[in-house]
Amino acid sequence: MLCHKILTERRDQFWTLRQDGGLSGFPCARESCYDVFDTGHASNSISVAVGLAEARKKVGQGQSVIAVIGDGSLTGGMAFEALNHAGHLKTDVIVILNDNEMSISKNVGALSAHLNRIMTGETVSRWREEIKSRLKHVPGLGDKVYKAARQLEEMLKGLITPGILFEELGFTYVGP
Repeated sequence: MLCHKILTERRDQFWTLRQDGGLSGFPCARESCYDVFDTGHASNSISVAVGLAEARKKVGQGQSVIAVIGDGSLTGGMAFEALNHAGHLKTDVIVILNDNEMSISKNVGALSAHLNRIMTGETVSRWREEIKSRLKHVPGLGDKVYKAARQLEEMLKGLITPGILFEELGFTYVGP
């Protein structure tokens, strides 16, 4: 959300963030035309984005609609209802998940555990780089073996990666 404030003509006022009379820490319609409604910690950003995108589609406007949602808010039922609805309608909406492991209280539950596992892939990345390096140095076959291994990895990733939840809901997942 803070980057949004900077990118939407509030850079000069950013130093007033969360101060009396300063910028709000959340979307605030009186601050900017880019904040279409006032909100705080909630799981409604995707739902609002779907509504805005569908309305724009009906009136023939093609601007992109972007929802930013935190990992704590993603655990709310409204967020999943909106993801489900957007996937059903094939709504052209971009959802940015701010997985910063911060919320009003400690994140708990299966989704929180799932998102935490996404972020702990350092060991796998290190192994991948080591294997890649070794395969590429195999005389005569290195590049071919590497390409085949890469295809296998992509296939396996489709079965076990974190994005599968979002892909099944109709979203193209780009992330860790």
